Amino acid sequence: MNDVLSFIIVSLIFTILLLAGWFGRRKVSGNWRAFADRHGWTVDNPGFGGRQLRGQLAGRKFVLEHQISTGDGHTFCRTPVVEGLPAGIIIRERMFQTQLGRALVPQGISVDDPDLDAKVAFEGVDEATARAWIARPGMRTATLAMIEAGASVKQGELSLHRASGLYDAEDIEAFVALTNALATQLEGRPSSA
Repeated sequence: MNDVLSFIIVSLIFTILLLAGWFGRRKVSGNWRAFADRHGWTVDNPGFGGRQLRGQLAGRKFVLEHQISTGDGHTFCRTPVVEGLPAGIIIRERMFQTQLGRALVPQGISVDDPDLDAKVAFEGVDEATARAWIARPGMRTATLAMIEAGASVKQGELSLHRASGLYDAEDIEAFVALTNALATQLEGRPSSA
């Protein structure tokens, strides 16, 4: 009798958790769909738990993607940076802050700015090109803001990363708006956000 009762209790708990997860995913999918509908974007659900939105906002193309791997997964928002970016430049967070780490892993070129050199890795261009770009008005501030927000640039595309999902409509709006504002800053244009 105890084995049967234990089985029933475990089965009931499992069923409740399964239903809660299903209803939670439906709500999240609804929020993503509502965002897409509001802005005229397309929705693609490529696999279990993953989702992708494509569209334009303020004349700029975006891809918003949530990937499930473990836990909450990861969310990325990508957009081309079309103006002013040197061809081939890669801008990312400097990975290793220790002397040993810097000796073992290439950390990009120096732009002779101690704060930028400590936080930012520039790759794909020569030092003169990177220094000329960073010397443009607003680029130092834009680059530091981009790195602090968790974004990077590669192949002419700004990618903002969040190590969790976006569940609420307000979070989705804010994430896309931040990506747009960072891309606008990197292009050297005044931000409307």
